[in-house]
Amino acid sequence: MRMMEAAYERWPDLHMKVEDIMAEGHRVMVRNIWTATDRTNGPRISFCGFVLRRLANRRIAERWATLTPPGEAVEVW
Repeated sequence: MRMMEAAYERWPDLHMKVEDIMAEGHRVMVRNIWTATDRTNGPRISFCGFVLRRLANRRIAERWATLTPPGEAVEVW
């Protein structure tokens, strides 16, 4: 929650687009592309990432995530 509050503070127009969702067994993978305008200096940024969740007993048991840091070139598929 705090991470997202800090993100919206820096990037008030932060938008996340889900590109793919894949599920197999008790795992779900989501591929996202995030875009925003950096409030501190104005440029548009773009980064992408994957989140993998393992479910157990109808709850998220584990979560792994990776992001391409803002500022690095990102190709939108």
